[in-house]
Amino acid sequence: MVSEVGDIDRFSSGKAFVSYIGLDPVIKQSGNMTRGLSISKKGNKHLRRTFYHLAKNLIANTEKYRNKYEKMKRGGEK
Repeated sequence: MVSEVGDIDRFSSGKAFVSYIGLDPVIKQSGNMTRGLSISKKGNKHLRRTFYHLAKNLIANTEKYRNKYEKMKRGGEK
């Protein structure tokens, strides 16, 4: 992560870092059509892939995060 990011303090907030990675949520719109929420994918693809796999691993192997993920999928707590 350090080789991809450098000094983490250069980001003004956690949201700025999430945006840099490309994991910030966006809504796809075109004319009158609105499609679902997805990630922007505009940032660093190497870090995005790393954080994605870390999250999948946590969900698969840690009950606490698996339960939280399932709750979020059902539209519950964030």
